[in-house]
Amino acid sequence: MDLFNNGILGINLDQASFRTNEKTILIIGQARAGTTMVASLLNEIGIHIGKNFGPVHEDNDLGKHVGQLLNGSVSEDFLEEINKRNHSYSKWAWKRPDMYLYLDKLLPMLRNPQIVCILRDVVSVSRRNEISLDQESDSSGGIAKKLIGTLEEQRKLLQAVEICNVPALLLSYEKIITKSKGFIVDFLDFLGEDKCEASIPKLLSMISPNHAGYSLRARANEYVSEKGQACLIGIFDGSLHGKVSYAGKTDGTSSLELRIDGVVVKREVIICSIDDGILHFKINLRKDLTRKSHQVSLYAPLQNASFENSPYMWYA
Repeated sequence: MDLFNNGILGINLDQASFRTNEKTILIIGQARAGTTMVASLLNEIGIHIGKNFGPVHEDNDLGKHVGQLLNGSVSEDFLEEINKRNHSYSKWAWKRPDMYLYLDKLLPMLRNPQIVCILRDVVSVSRRNEISLDQESDSSGGIAKKLIGTLEEQRKLLQAVEICNVPALLLSYEKIITKSKGFIVDFLDFLGEDKCEASIPKLLSMISPNHAGYSLRARANEYVSEKGQACLIGIFDGSLHGKVSYAGKTDGTSSLELRIDGVVVKREVIICSIDDGILHFKINLRKDLTRKSHQVSLYAPLQNASFENSPYMWYA
């Protein structure tokens, strides 16, 4: 027996459907427990997760049918979306943390469904919810209530996975972070994908705990930097927008260092406005956004500061 805990538990892997080439991978878990990270890895591996998805990697075309699924109904449009994916891809995935609420209705409509369920320690999930949903930190009584609620949601998740009786992979977020390479190898095996050594470093680079770029994009409300000196706002219409402190002695942007996928590039910085000592700018990146995802970093040498949510992961 392996004495080292890798935080991975496979269920029903002896079923014949597990080793088929055609499968549908369902990513579930508590919100802000790591489901976006798992979906981004699938996307990088080349498994289809949708053509129309945002920064948290949820398929918007399938997502618009969730309300009906929760009410116990299935539309012809939803079945058509499923059939499109089955026709176009031998493997495809759908990431939706709350899918466990309607798994029993969903599974009969899917081809060889397999579940990836990621869990995270309850204190981290509760704190992330406060940050992302702009909630106030509670006194000790309120904290206990939140933690118990988080544990209850984990119980419902595990119960839903058990009832489904399909191949499933239970993952620990904490172990993914600390035992990343072992996780990648086991994850590729579960997916039936080639464990090419050349691809592992790129996948490892996408496993990043407490990533500010995700944290800022996942907030329900607009992010306001407490430091206010150097912050990326996001990439919109092919341009990177940000803000930086401005003393008036220089143009404030000429020395910004821009890196795309780790390579320094020179691009024109366009000043949009200067308000209360903060310079707002944008940089045209249209010719640089050539792949499904890029890592964009900015550094301001004059302020001796990295941008607060840099590196920023951009996804098409």
